[in-house]
Amino acid sequence: TSGVDGAVRGGGRPLDAATRGSMEARFGYDFARVRVHDDARAAAGAARLDAAAFTVGQDVVFGAGRYAPASYAGRHLLAHELAHVVQQSASALPGRDGYASPIQRKVRREGR
Repeated sequence: TSGVDGAVRGGGRPLDAATRGSMEARFGYDFARVRVHDDARAAAGAARLDAAAFTVGQDVVFGAGRYAPASYAGRHLLAHELAHVVQQSASALPGRDGYASPIQRKVRREGR
């Protein structure tokens, strides 16, 4: 199992109610299914991709110490990743990269 695959397999937790409510109001999108991963496996997966965070479907994976929704920088990073959740749900076609960033394409390659 690659570090990327292991980072999103099982586990994670939902967004806390206050953060979820704030982000849903900003995006007009239901983030109920989003799972936040910020444990050691998540940190290893993010490090493998040299990324602060990455998103695979509804799973948002953060590097060590990067999930910090109480801080401005943390909210900004979370909002960036949640934008990918919205994009991926809107353009999810098997075998198509759609709006995928280079890191998202690498995640897909590493996870296979």
